[in-house]
Amino acid sequence: MSSTKIEYEPIKIKNTFEFIVDQLRKKIFNGELKIGDRLPTERELAQQVKVSRNTVRQAYQILNTLDIVDISKGANGGAVIREPSHRPLTQALNNLMGLGRIKLEDMTEARLFLEKDIIELVHQRVKPADIEILEQCAQKSMDLIEQGTVAHKQNFIFHQHLADIGGNPILKMAYASVLDLLNMIVETTADITMSAIIAQEHLEFIHLLKKNDLDRLIKYTEAHIRGSNERLYAISDGKPFLTMW
Repeated sequence: MSSTKIEYEPIKIKNTFEFIVDQLRKKIFNGELKIGDRLPTERELAQQVKVSRNTVRQAYQILNTLDIVDISKGANGGAVIREPSHRPLTQALNNLMGLGRIKLEDMTEARLFLEKDIIELVHQRVKPADIEILEQCAQKSMDLIEQGTVAHKQNFIFHQHLADIGGNPILKMAYASVLDLLNMIVETTADITMSAIIAQEHLEFIHLLKKNDLDRLIKYTEAHIRGSNERLYAISDGKPFLTMW
């Protein structure tokens, strides 16, 4: 009887620090370690698992890179379990943009899809207190502009509040990363005039939200996003957008 030739991959042995990372991730994900908990010091964990402090340091640095822990120095420093962040996704998207794989049109298209879904959820879940927060945010933008200061960051905070009201954590994380990239572009491209236009449009958005007209709200949102895209292109005069992270 002839046997079929089957190829097998070599067994890969993990580095010691990878075992530590896996063990800590399991303890976090199964609830033994919670957000805000402080991990043992490098010395303490090294003694417990019988490895060098450098090995533990490598494990902690990987968890920090993955945005699972925050690391601070000093007498009261150390590694602390952090709230999950959208930053790794932002970094991945920023890398794609740096390589020329993402254009402003791609971000605009993604933002249109994400924000329309978010707006539908906002329409369903918004409360009077939420509208008050949006009004305060938009008014703060207008105040900054009247003082002669750009309000790009404040305008983006308005959209972050919308994602908070929508309440879907997946949409919120994806949307936050798209906004991060747009914020980096706007900071190096746009001017106070564009800030003023966007802030005024946010006030109109709130007006439509109060009217409870979802169709008009979504159409206005689409016009708002496409208009912002066109203004960015006009200001940049066709030059490529550069982002830094």
